[in-house]
Formats: sequence, C-alpha cells, structure tokens
Amino acid sequence: MRRLTLALAIGCSEPTPGGPSPADGTDPTPGRPLDVDPGADDAARAPSGGPPHTDMPDLVFLEGEAGDQTGLAAAGGDLDADGLPDLAFGAPCSGTACAGAVRVAWGSIGGVPQDPVLGWAGESHHEGAGRAVAVGDLDGDGTDDLVVGADGRGAARVYLGPLDSTSSPADHRIEGDIGDRLGHGLRLASVRDGTDEAALLVTAPLAGDAAGALYIIPGADIGSGAGLESGTRILGQHPRDGLVETASALGTGDWDGDGIVDLALGAPGFDGSARGSGRAYVFLGGMDGDGAAWGAADADIWIDRDTAERNAHLGSAVAGAGDWDGDGTEDLLLAARWASEGPTDGGVVWLMAGGPDGPELESPLLTVHGESAAAGLGAAMTAVPDLDGDGSAELVLTAPTQDTALERAGRAYAFLSASGHAGVVSAAQADTVLDGEWAQGGLGGTAVVVDPGGGRTALLVLGVPGMEAAHVLSLDVLRP
Repeated sequence: MRRLTLALAIGCSEPTPGGPSPADGTDPTPGRPLDVDPGADDAARAPSGGPPHTDMPDLVFLEGEAGDQTGLAAAGGDLDADGLPDLAFGAPCSGTACAGAVRVAWGSIGGVPQDPVLGWAGESHHEGAGRAVAVGDLDGDGTDDLVVGADGRGAARVYLGPLDSTSSPADHRIEGDIGDRLGHGLRLASVRDGTDEAALLVTAPLAGDAAGALYIIPGADIGSGAGLESGTRILGQHPRDGLVETASALGTGDWDGDGIVDLALGAPGFDGSARGSGRAYVFLGGMDGDGAAWGAADADIWIDRDTAERNAHLGSAVAGAGDWDGDGTEDLLLAARWASEGPTDGGVVWLMAGGPDGPELESPLLTVHGESAAAGLGAAMTAVPDLDGDGSAELVLTAPTQDTALERAGRAYAFLSASGHAGVVSAAQADTVLDGEWAQGGLGGTAVVVDPGGGRTALLVLGVPGMEAAHVLSLDVLRP
C-alpha cells in the first residue's frame, strides 16, 4: 500500500492570464448559455472575449415534473437492441410519496433520442426508484440491461434486455438494509481480476454508521439469483467517512497500464488533516474473492491532502480521464469540491497521469480551480472521446453552484487535450464554457457521455436538477 499526501503548491501558483474574475466583478472569460433556443442571438446574450463556441441546440430537452428530482441520474446504451442509443433518466421523487421512476428516451433514426417517456416506476412509497441508474451488458448476452437504484428501499433492480416495454417487472432484485441506503449509486464495470465479465457496483453510503460501503457483485451471480452475500464488500474506515456517498465518488480506469480495471473510491467525509478534509483510495489490479469483506484501508494507494482545511471534501468525485497525455496509460481525475486553496474557494480538480505504479500524484498534469466562491467545481467529471484529432481524450468538468449572470445557474467546462493546458489554471480558461439558463438550476449536477460508436452521434447529458431537467447535446457543442 502506498500512502500519498497531496503536497501541491496549488495555494501558491497563480493561474495564467485569463483566469478567475477580477476584484471589480467583471468576467474576462464568460461562457454562453446553452443554446436551447436556436433562434436566439448569442451576441446579445454573451459578451465577447470568452472561449469560442459552436452553436448547437439540444437534441432532446427533458423536463420532469415539479419536485421529481429529474436530472440527478442518467445513463445510456442500447436497451432495445435496435442499434440506436437510448437514454435512461432517474426521477426518484416521481409519483405518489416519492415512489420514483425512470424515464427513457428511445433512440431513433440518425441516433437522436426521441422525447422521453415515463418508464419503470417504484413499487412503494418513499423508495426513490431512479436515484441511480446504470446501463450495460450485465449478464453477458450481448444486449444492454438496465439497473435501477431505489435507495429509500435499500434495493437495486435489474431489468434484462432487450427491453421493449416500460412496465415489465424486474428480473432480479438485490436487497439490503433500508437504513444503509443501498442503491444510492450504481456502476457497471469489469473490475473482477482475470475476467472481462461485468460486475454490478452498488453503493450504500450510510452502511456502518455512515462509514459507507461499496458492493461488487458479479453479473453471473446476479443471473443465478444471488445477492449481496456473493459479492465483495469494501467498507469505509470510520463512521461518517461517507465512502462512495454518491456515484460521482466511484471511478474506474486502468491507471497502471496492466490491462485490468482499477477502482478509485472517494470518502469526502473522512477526518484527516481537518474535519471533513476527505480522502480517496485506489485499488489496483481488480478485486478477488466472492463474499470477501475488505476495508478501504486495504487499498493500494491512499490519497490525502497536507492542507488542514475543514470540509474541503477531497474525494467528492473521482473519475477515469481516458488517456489525456497520450502516453498509452489512462489518467485519473480527483476533486475536492469545496476546497478553498488557490485564488478562489470554488473547488479544485486534479488530473493525474497514470503510470506503472498507478496514478502519479506528486506532479499533476493539470490543476483546475473553480472560478468563484462556492462554485463546487468537480461535482461531475467525465472523459469525452477525441474531438480535436490528437488521439487523446477530452474532459468535461461541472460546477453546479457557479454563479453566472444568474445565481447558482451552474457551468460546464470542456478542456481539449490538444490545447496545451498544463499546470495551474482557472476553470474559466476552458476551451468551451456552457452556462445554465435558470437561477438555482445547478447545470452539471450530472454529466454523462454516451458514445454508441458505429459513426453515430455521441451524446453529452447534463443534468439540471434544480429545474428537474436535463439537456441532451451532441458533443459538437464542445468544439471551439
């Protein structure tokens, strides 16, 4: 096990010119609002001088119902096996007494999803079905399946594809203790050592007196009716650590280049150098052992900070970054959403290069500061397929509580690998900046990329949970 402390000069290095807003309140690099109204005049809405933008209206704009919490969770794949990308959106407070539901935007010719329709509904009051959703081939039959988290019930439900109905009953159920909030976060990934078979990763953020737990259940075991007892459990170190308290605090990638998927887990509530300073853990080389019980302390790498700052919440989000630097090994994104180091207290995101021993933490490839106070940079982070032709992945970071012309409207930032970003920068220096359109909307509460391949349109989903809504955009919107 390597225990590493982030001893970075992020509080000393100033971003290069074009960084955060100056003291007079002017913004040298404003973004433009999302172009949901393709007839609107950008020149009238966004002052000049910011990053270049490409006009691109929504392919789909999903609006939920008042209070149903649409925009908190989304996933994509081919649920009906027609070769077109489908999108699933959680609405965990839909229906009577927050039973919850999932809405599905079925694919159409050209790869553009249709208007979403109300899908699988929760089965009882307050179960919150749709708090998390995941799509992928869980049972290995070549067809994508749908998994729905219902954390108010402490459950995850599996619907095996192909799906052609929004009322079919669940094929499999995974039940835990209601008080653990099992199903709060979901992911499908091939993290089992020595196999490419998918496993279901389910979070239970209140397990162990809120230490938090992650369950890894082989897809084949789920098909045979097994539950939590057949999987591997990783439990947080201490009460209130909040291990993988959200799906954003769970990341996968091959960061040591051995061909086996690695795991990164955030524990933002961990009391390290200060109360709530946070910690992250990296498990290299896959997970062994059916029914094994692990602790977060068994991780190969611990990541701490050397700055005593309360409630910075290192590990609030972790994500695979693809191969940003083009060296053939995948890289890692790590966020401390409420960190106040640097010129603002808007959060910090680090991009770390992968290497033979895992992520290289001492000298990040890139350090990004939030633009302004309480921006919450790094709430959601995702890699994007190559857009600039250099063969490397691009990055999208979100700050849902960033003020724009509107209070807490939120922003999303795209950093393209060919642009030469390095060192310490402000989020305002992104290649493309997308602004939310509603005060308190929180653009970027969710950020999901769906790449169906085959020459079809790749999609970016940005949740707007404050408006119970989500934008579905072509990735072309991110091109300068």
